Amino acid sequence: MAEATNAYWVSFAKTGDPNGPGRPAWPPCTSACDDVFDFANSGPKAGPDPWKVRLDLTAAAFDKGP
Repeated sequence: MAEATNAYWVSFAKTGDPNGPGRPAWPPCTSACDDVFDFANSGPKAGPDPWKVRLDLTAAAFDKGP
């Protein structure tokens, strides 16, 4: 996992793009993006944010204020 993480960061530092040959694509994210890039033990992959619902609830609670 450390090697994969390092490869993405080095590629990003050199080129501005984390993707490279032999690695799963790290898709660009926009403000409408709800995906995350997970460095799991099974390998890196992009997918839906498993915390999205909880984080949205927390954000809504803080937006309301006391």
